[in-house]
Amino acid sequence: MNKASNISRMKIASVVFASLLSLCADTAQAGYREGMAAYERGDYERAFQIWLPDANAGNERAQAAIGFLYYDGLGVEEDHAEALGWFKRSASQGNATAQFTLGVMHDQGQGTDADGEQAVRWYRLAASQGHARAQTNLGLLYYQGHGVEQDYSEAALWLNRAAHGGVAQAQFTLARLFLDGTGVKANENKAAEWLTRAAKQGLAIAQTDLGVLYLQGRGVEQDDERALLWFQRAANQFVPKAQRLLAEMYESGRGAEQDLKAAYFWYVLADTGNDAVATERRKALEEQLSQDDIQATHKRVKRWIEQRQAEP
Repeated sequence: MNKASNISRMKIASVVFASLLSLCADTAQAGYREGMAAYERGDYERAFQIWLPDANAGNERAQAAIGFLYYDGLGVEEDHAEALGWFKRSASQGNATAQFTLGVMHDQGQGTDADGEQAVRWYRLAASQGHARAQTNLGLLYYQGHGVEQDYSEAALWLNRAAHGGVAQAQFTLARLFLDGTGVKANENKAAEWLTRAAKQGLAIAQTDLGVLYLQGRGVEQDDERALLWFQRAANQFVPKAQRLLAEMYESGRGAEQDLKAAYFWYVLADTGNDAVATERRKALEEQLSQDDIQATHKRVKRWIEQRQAEP
């Protein structure tokens, strides 16, 4: 497996703000609860008005909340530089969520110039407090040698902590390390265990790799039906490699009865995702199918893509 493919650092997401709000919910301050109620009903301007006085008074969580509103342009005009300032105020008081977010912003050059060393600094502060997403990104920086000297053992250490914290991306990447014997002793059983955890959380690239392990009998007992199941789950999330592998199984009759129409359907989908092998197999199957079947499949593929794109 290509160690560099599909491995990317985690970005700021709504789940981060949701975690911040859940922390706020534990406080006894009525202002926080009132601000959260406004935020949750979509009244962002009111939330801003409620949180701003506390933020100006030095409350770290209010400062982080104001930062997120500026970051996403909720209730105020989007302004990453302003968001950065609020996150710095909060982070300087030890708020791990703000520290993680500063790491992301320096990592991606949002509201400031991209700076790998600063990203490492902020990720490390948050990671040392047990922030699992910060641990994930810090591990990936060590893995990639970005902003810090490449160190696979250090990468494995932080990714292991994040994986135990339940972060699917960390679980997936740690599994890759165990498969390749990078920074850790190669162990296909542990790789399969971590891929399973990530796959069960819905991470499509983990589902794809887990399917490959079942197909090959690496770290798990060889099982074509389980391989087919995981490829199906990843294929439905539009992973071209999984779609192509699923097509190959239908074409050969592994894990399911041979079904050339189903194989062609998945090859066509994988072909739209620029999978070169799928392109060749699609062309080969066209010689075995009728024009009616080919046309019907292309219509079905179009409907499938439209339905997936329409999903929230």
